Amino acid sequence: MSGAGKGAQAKLLGSRFGIPHISTGDILRDHVARQTELGKKVKKIMDAGKWVPDKLIIELVKDRLSRPDARKGYILDGTPRTVVQAEALGRITRVDRVIFLRISEDTAVARLSGRSQCINGHIYGTANPAKIKGKCDICGLALKVRSDETPQAMRSRIGSFHDSAVPVLDYYRKQGKLAEINGEQGIGSVNKEILKHIE
Repeated sequence: MSGAGKGAQAKLLGSRFGIPHISTGDILRDHVARQTELGKKVKKIMDAGKWVPDKLIIELVKDRLSRPDARKGYILDGTPRTVVQAEALGRITRVDRVIFLRISEDTAVARLSGRSQCINGHIYGTANPAKIKGKCDICGLALKVRSDETPQAMRSRIGSFHDSAVPVLDYYRKQGKLAEINGEQGIGSVNKEILKHIE
């Protein structure tokens, strides 16, 4: 779920194990920022708080996992979100462990309502605010609230997430690959719990 801290945890794990953190959301937002044809289509979908179609996500993931830096392993962030995606992923690669960070809807909205980022993807929120309000600490560019993270869009996405997440969680639970963790904890505590399940 958005706001659970999966991106932060994926970055920590990627750094620890020396493998890429692959975020489908980042890939899609990159297309939006560059105003590619794909980006223009995706922006309308994301702005409405809806999920990008399975076929497109599967193609993006397959392409990204084919790159040399993913040969020794990787951490997927934000996918699979549907059973169709999960089944397709299983045909593309081996899935060792699935981590689900559980948080409430109110927590998700509260965390995301204070989040902003620059066009280079540097993200700031209540836990790590920018030193100068509205300006990126790293590149100095303006910070903006993502169009897909307004409270209205967020609640729409959360509703869609719950509809598709339960079957995906059951899919991996039956395979003995699912680890559910309380995402309401601090970053360090969540990270320690994740490591217990993957090391």
